[in-house]
Amino acid sequence: MYRTRWRLATSNEMHRLQEGLLSHEEANQGIMMAILPNFATFSCTHDLIQVIVQKSIDAKKPRTIYGKNDSKFVAAAKRDECIHLVLSSQIQIAQVSKNGFASVEVIIDKKVYAAVSIRGSTTTSEYYIHLALQETLRTGKHVPVSVAKGIERIDKQQPDQIVALIGDTFATFGGASTYTGIDRIPDAYLPPPPIA
Repeated sequence: MYRTRWRLATSNEMHRLQEGLLSHEEANQGIMMAILPNFATFSCTHDLIQVIVQKSIDAKKPRTIYGKNDSKFVAAAKRDECIHLVLSSQIQIAQVSKNGFASVEVIIDKKVYAAVSIRGSTTTSEYYIHLALQETLRTGKHVPVSVAKGIERIDKQQPDQIVALIGDTFATFGGASTYTGIDRIPDAYLPPPPIA
């Protein structure tokens, strides 16, 4: 379980995401979310999100990121006893909608276990995509994401916050007015028990 800075979205923030929900649905169309079959698959998916997503996500550039090419992911998979899944682990970024929306999918053994959708023309903080993927892994459902207008940083342009639809809750991650509240995000995650 992780803690992050978040709050319930304001009506304006909700509206920003609601405007593009049809395009988000189009981006997620045809993506079948698989049920985690065992704890090893959960661990491998979680490790892939933790290690690779925090490094590099740019929804403007469709591509596939292979887990086997990342030494930290391989080490985490060894630690968590899911090394047998490394060769089939990948993150796929695909522009799949005519309106330029992209899906970011975490795939293990050709099955999608986590997926978010986002406007492909947006340069997105990988930290926030990491959080959104954690939520889709927790809920088993796609998470549409809207990125707030970027603010100027010393080193590069980054979005200040994202708005995500998690189940039926609009949540805002990041920004100066958020607070820690994992207990108030619906259905706090407990890892699935191992299958005997």
